[in-house]
Formats: sequence, C-alpha cells, structure tokens
Amino acid sequence: MALEHLFPSLLSALFAFAVGSFIIFKAREKINILFAIFCYALFIQALFAGLLYIAKEPVGALQLDLISVVGIIIGIASFVHFTAEFNKLKNKITILITNYLIAFGFLVLTFTEQIFNSVVMEEAGYAGIAGPLYNFFTAYLFIALLFCVWTFIISFITAKSIDQKNRIKYILASIIILGITALLDMFRKLGIFTLTNIDLTRFGIFIFLIGISYTIIKYKLLNINLVIKKSLVLGLAMVITAVLYVGIEKFFEK
Repeated sequence: MALEHLFPSLLSALFAFAVGSFIIFKAREKINILFAIFCYALFIQALFAGLLYIAKEPVGALQLDLISVVGIIIGIASFVHFTAEFNKLKNKITILITNYLIAFGFLVLTFTEQIFNSVVMEEAGYAGIAGPLYNFFTAYLFIALLFCVWTFIISFITAKSIDQKNRIKYILASIIILGITALLDMFRKLGIFTLTNIDLTRFGIFIFLIGISYTIIKYKLLNINLVIKKSLVLGLAMVITAVLYVGIEKFFEK
C-alpha cells in the first residue's frame, strides 16, 4: 500500500525537477531562475512527502515531513517573488521584503516543530500531525494564493497581447489547482474538511506542471522556444493518463 502511494509522489517530484532544470538550461534570466526555484521546491515537497509513506520509524518520519514543509515554504516565497517580477508590480520591494521575512519566520517555526510536532501511523504510512501554529501556516498559504491569483487576474484584464493573455490564463488556472489541492490537504489535517484521505497535493503538482509545460510549448512562456516531436507528446500523454488513472482509482477507493 505504501509503495502505491509513493509512486505518484516520486513521479511528480521527478517531473518538477525536470521542468525546473529545463527552464534553467534554456534561459538563465532572473524570472526563469525564480520559476525554476519554485519547481525545485515542488520537487522537495513531493519527494519527501512521498518518502514519508515508507519511513520505518517516527523520528525519521517527522524529519521527512518537516523537510517537505520546507519545500512548501520555499515554493510559496519563490512564486510570490515570481508573481511580482512577472507582473512588474510597482511596490515590488516592499512585497519581497515582507515575503521573505514571513518565509524565514515559518522556516524557524518548522524546525522548532510548531508546524508539525509528531506523526501518526495511518493505513498508507506515516502522516504528520498538525502542530500549535499549523493554522497560521494554512492562513499563510491561503493569503499568498489569493495575492498571486488576484495579481494575475488584474494582469490578465489589462494585458493587450492575446499571447500574453493566454500565458497568464494557463498560469492562473495551474496555480489555482495547485493551491486548492494544497489547501484541501491542510484542511484535512486540521479536521476542518475532508474530501478524501489521500494526499491531493502531489496530483496538484502534476497538473500544475502539465499546465506550465503546455504554456511553455504553446505560448513560449518565459521566452522559451521549444520544438518537440510527436513521439515525445505521445509518451507524455501515456504517463499523464497512467497517473490520472491511479489518482482517480485511489480517490474512489477512499
């Protein structure tokens, strides 16, 4: 059972690492580096959240869980920075200072076990138990998501180029899906709302990366011009179908 849950997490992690490395390789502009860092943060979160399923003892499981939280924090901070740079916000400096100060604060709280302070053995493997300040961490993710979504909505409305509107549209849709899956997982740990007992974030990451990859290929997001072969498209479609099948099957099993 643990290995079945590990597979989607590892696949999402590898996909995130591949997309981040590709973006860095193709163009090393500031905005590309920021987005690549975000992808690497998703890699950290998905990888260590997946390894949590096969952890052998509670102490090691808690450490894996805390490292996955570090990935979330780095991901939030880097995407907020990316949002400010991509949309050329006028008050960017103030936003970035606030962004990184808050992120640093949550990193400290993570390693002092205020976000997660223990783990519990469930059917699929170990899972983190929310610490005393986990609700503040959930609020942090929610506020950051609202900021990014609102900023991209405004940019979409004011964009004059059709291609730019399409780029923003797919970024917006992708980050909303990722944000919602992460929030649903957080609400489940808080006992507020449980849609399913499986980890949805890993599937959110995968769908997000599909959306971003499509935008890079179709609309040259981040100034990347990519030509791909039909065989690669077919192979990727097969992998995507397999992952979605596993996800849907596990969802309805629960």
